[in-house]
Amino acid sequence: METLRDFVETIASIGWGVSEEDNLIRARKIVVELNRFLFTNTANTEMVDVLEQQLPYFSAFHKFWHRNHEAILGLSIDYGTSERLANCLHEVFVKTNGRAFSELYDTCGLSSENVCRIRMLTANQDFRGSRSFSDLARIFDGDPTIFDIEKIIADPDSFLSSLGITRLSQGDKRRQYSENFALFVKEHGGAPIHLLEHFNNDVLALREAMIACKGAGYGNKKTDMVIR
Repeated sequence: METLRDFVETIASIGWGVSEEDNLIRARKIVVELNRFLFTNTANTEMVDVLEQQLPYFSAFHKFWHRNHEAILGLSIDYGTSERLANCLHEVFVKTNGRAFSELYDTCGLSSENVCRIRMLTANQDFRGSRSFSDLARIFDGDPTIFDIEKIIADPDSFLSSLGITRLSQGDKRRQYSENFALFVKEHGGAPIHLLEHFNNDVLALREAMIACKGAGYGNKKTDMVIR
């Protein structure tokens, strides 16, 4: 962990003075070193997987954490406890015929098909500000055609405007996400509710296809979330 040791030694070398003015100057130096370690590009050209893209490390800390996070966190799975929990949840599922797990949040009175349509067409917009599901449900109730696949493909800007997110950042990316995922849906069943059926009810196959759809805004984390 040489990177961290060098950083700690640098901070320690700054020390503390004997006067308030001197300590203020030293505190500023510490803040500068913290900023440099955490956020400053070290001009290292070594590449690393960042959000599913091969990019260079953006700081010394980034490189340190990437190489040492598993050992530092020391995470492990207690399989005995996991199995007992799974058995309890299965018992609840059996006793309630699955109803205990059938509704994870307020669906605002919409059908499963429409909940699926709204979530899958908008989840890729959930970055740097988004709309709550209840807001989206109200928009859908007002005009369901806003979520029409063909309309989104023809005019993704209108779709984003109707959702009320055009004021948010990265408009070009949002437009690309909307259009590309709508094209994906069109090519794989025509409606979000039919996607799983198109992939023969193979959740893993659907997941991999969504992630492989470039420019649709569905990476590993987002895809796992929306499929759940």
